[in-house]
Amino acid sequence: MRRFLVMAAVGGAAASTVAGCASAPPPVPPDQGCLAVLRSRGVDFAEGPDLKGVRTPVTLNGDRFSPRLKARAGRPAEMDCQLAVALVEARPIFQSYGITELDFSGAYDYRNRRHSAKLSAHAAGLAIDVHVFHGNARQYVVASSFERRPAAWRTLELGRGGLRDCVADARTARGRTLRGLACRLRLENAFRIIITPDDNWDHHDHFHLEAPPNFTDWMSSPMAARNPG
Repeated sequence: MRRFLVMAAVGGAAASTVAGCASAPPPVPPDQGCLAVLRSRGVDFAEGPDLKGVRTPVTLNGDRFSPRLKARAGRPAEMDCQLAVALVEARPIFQSYGITELDFSGAYDYRNRRHSAKLSAHAAGLAIDVHVFHGNARQYVVASSFERRPAAWRTLELGRGGLRDCVADARTARGRTLRGLACRLRLENAFRIIITPDDNWDHHDHFHLEAPPNFTDWMSSPMAARNPG
């Protein structure tokens, strides 16, 4: 009887192990189509390193990227390929405001959202936090130069109003540039989510730019052709 119980316990453990292995999802292969888009755009990057939670990890050469990516605390520009493509697609907007460099605090960061048990988009390498924009021999510091207009921002989010309404009555040149950037990025298609000081205090000193996980699929869809830029 004792032997039967031992065998039953061992057999049960083995069955649980097999069941556990069977239920584990297979790893998702890297998105070769996304990597091909980066290569076709002439982006200087390296594949990897392996990053927990990131489907297609890449490391951009920040010094040779346009706009230049300058990491605070020297962190490399590691992210999912989809975010890298989104940054490439946003180049015309940055260039229209003369922006040549982005100071960012983090792209990939395996952590939860603030005040939440859910993983942040940073944990998937799909978001980057930009604190300072450089261009035209100026620094545009979000913490000190962004002029909050939450009502105008919410109106744009609801699909009403345009760029002029969103920029509103910003008083300073730096304030107009930062609001113009935020509003243009919101109106364009590169990023799924843009969070600014207009949204909450957690983002009082930076723009959170988040790409969709299937951005390159969307780029090749008929919807993208009907909504260029």
